[in-house]
Amino acid sequence: MDGLRHTGHNITAPFSICYSPENGYCASKGESLNMKLEIVPDDGFREPVDVKIRIRVPDPAVGIFTIYNQVHDLGVHSYPYTPMCFTQALDPDNPPEGYEFIKKAYAAAKKMKIDAVDVHVDVTASGGGFVREEKPVYRVNF
Repeated sequence: MDGLRHTGHNITAPFSICYSPENGYCASKGESLNMKLEIVPDDGFREPVDVKIRIRVPDPAVGIFTIYNQVHDLGVHSYPYTPMCFTQALDPDNPPEGYEFIKKAYAAAKKMKIDAVDVHVDVTASGGGFVREEKPVYRVNF
């Protein structure tokens, strides 16, 4: 039951999450990750669904530390579910406010001849007693 947690008795998920770009998408430094997400109901499911995205970037030089970790609340969505869009800048030279130290981690990675970093996107949708998760990983080339 990959990607599914359930708090009730039924083991069949009443909805899924479709997203693009697909897992494995590769970007270049300075581009943005433009995700499109959609809740796809099954078997007449019409409950409100709360959607959150967590963006995590491990330190490219060490790998055991997380240098960026933010949760973005995309809100509660009601049936009929309309597509959601999420944009994340992928530019280590211009990190979000409060994450200026990313510049140092990026510089250290370049000195070590590391030419890419993985961006982990955890998508969580909860509704009707179900929690559905998708965990795509995107690669950003320096």
